[in-house]
Amino acid sequence: MRTFVDRVAELRDGSDAARSSSKETDAAAASLLSALRIIDADEEKRLRALITEAARLADAPRPSRPIPPCDRRSHASSTPGCATGARRRVCWSRAAIRSAWA
Repeated sequence: MRTFVDRVAELRDGSDAARSSSKETDAAAASLLSALRIIDADEEKRLRALITEAARLADAPRPSRPIPPCDRRSHASSTPGCATGARRRVCWSRAAIRSAWA
């Protein structure tokens, strides 16, 4: 995604030295992408924020121990992300995740 956003910015700004002969065409292509609402300034800003957040999370430390299995079957229907069936017994509730990161 970062490559795509960077490439669109290069097309728009004409900052790619290898494409110096086609700056006008590149600017028109970037303008068309914006007109078609594929990627405009607001979308570029949003995507760059998501890319930054993903990079930050990728560098975050991992939990010191695995998330504990869920043994509370009563809350399974009311807790999103809690799968206590036969195939998976991992509870992704906030309390379970916090305890794993403690």
